[in-house]
Amino acid sequence: MVRDGIDKISKIEFLSIIQNVQIQAFKEDTIRSGSQKNGIYPFNPLVVLRKLEERATKATTAPTPILSSSPIGTPVTLRQMHRVGARVGASMETSSVITPKAARDINRIVKASISNPAKLIQTKRDLGRTRYAERIRKQRRAVNNTPLESGGVLTVADGRAMVKQREDNLLEKARRMMEAAELNLKNDHKKWYFEAAKKARKWRTIGKPDPEVVYQTGKKCKYLKRF
Repeated sequence: MVRDGIDKISKIEFLSIIQNVQIQAFKEDTIRSGSQKNGIYPFNPLVVLRKLEERATKATTAPTPILSSSPIGTPVTLRQMHRVGARVGASMETSSVITPKAARDINRIVKASISNPAKLIQTKRDLGRTRYAERIRKQRRAVNNTPLESGGVLTVADGRAMVKQREDNLLEKARRMMEAAELNLKNDHKKWYFEAAKKARKWRTIGKPDPEVVYQTGKKCKYLKRF
């Protein structure tokens, strides 16, 4: 993961990654090989004693001097390159041997050697973020497609669609019930109106109720006809 540019992971991602590491590390062959190499099982103290003797020999042996034309070691990180570039610039300012033109050329080379690794590091970081984002997207897609039933019959996405469909069906059922209630009420109103009209016609045939009388000042009374 570090080679791919991923240097930060969350706790959940760590738990998912450490499982594969444990499976690969805690194998019977790996444990037996590590125990035998370190003299734990079968018990062999000479293995540890030989390692201690080798370390003591290396510590007492003087390192072979490396021929170099410069006291500055080879920089391997961007920070070391900046430090070396600053030292080279300070050396050229105090040097009376290097000409101004050569100093400018050296400065250009130093700046180019620093800028190119910086761009490479930024590109690697961007690539790592892209791979990390792609991995997170795949994990979310896998979660959405996680089977809810044995055999992979139903996934999370299918379950959400089923819940949405169920809600839509309940709303449609409630709408149909409201329409049926309104239709029943309208039919009841018609029924009540026709029954009232039928009873009124029956009353007219038997002379019930009495005709309405309207009295006007200075005129005779007037009878109103019932319909």
